[in-house]
Amino acid sequence: MNTQLDDGADVRATLHRALHDTTAPDVTSTAMAAGRRIRNRRRGAVAAGGISAIAAVGALTFPALGGGGSTAPDPVPLGGSPSQSPSHPFPPVDEGWWSMPAPRMLAELEARLPSGVTNADPGTDAEERRGQPGNLWLHLDAPTGTGAFNLLLQPPIAELPTGTRTWTDENGEEHTSVAADPVPYERRIGCKPEYLRCELIRDEDGTVIGDVSTEVDEGTTYHNADLVLPDGGAINVYVADSTGDKPGYAPPTADAPPLTFEQVLELVQDPVWVSYQP
Repeated sequence: MNTQLDDGADVRATLHRALHDTTAPDVTSTAMAAGRRIRNRRRGAVAAGGISAIAAVGALTFPALGGGGSTAPDPVPLGGSPSQSPSHPFPPVDEGWWSMPAPRMLAELEARLPSGVTNADPGTDAEERRGQPGNLWLHLDAPTGTGAFNLLLQPPIAELPTGTRTWTDENGEEHTSVAADPVPYERRIGCKPEYLRCELIRDEDGTVIGDVSTEVDEGTTYHNADLVLPDGGAINVYVADSTGDKPGYAPPTADAPPLTFEQVLELVQDPVWVSYQP
């Protein structure tokens, strides 16, 4: 049995940061049962559910026992409605504030960058990388150097697909797809002893709804902020002292992340990120 995630490097990086200390859901029994059901079918496939920084939907591929190869439907884009074929087994994620187009996210971010911090990625290549609704990834130039920046607007957990479904593609071939239960956003919140710095975010009633931390992972120093919204959605901000796609992928390219701890704390709580109406 193979496990395949077809999303971009920015999504994989966020998953690594958010889930590196989380135990994966036990899907062995489900996979074995599904495998028995497709024993006489020609091949199996992957269906990738909506994957976010903190709520991951795992997709499993069941290889054919009586034939060769496997196929995968188009992955579901992060933070917005997927581009689906009619035969895709999981429904699209409804649009909401988390579907803000990336160009608008960039404009809002640039309007809020502190003096001396600028977008290091103007041009076509940068547009291609930040093309997904609800997901902005780019590099920032600052007096401390150039580092990575990622902003994720994530839909409520209830919007994400779960379960096992068997479906038929346009060629009449049957596939079994598994989407594991997503990890609740609240499980990503909290300060740990290994953090260099951490501050909890509370609402007016004193309830903890998020945090911002400074961490070191694989030689990369970064600020990471998570905020859970009243409707169940979440916002994640990641700013690193390296231009790598995830911690450890590239040596430090700055003396510190291009935004400070306090600036990240302010940015993740800015109401503009929930202002988009599709």
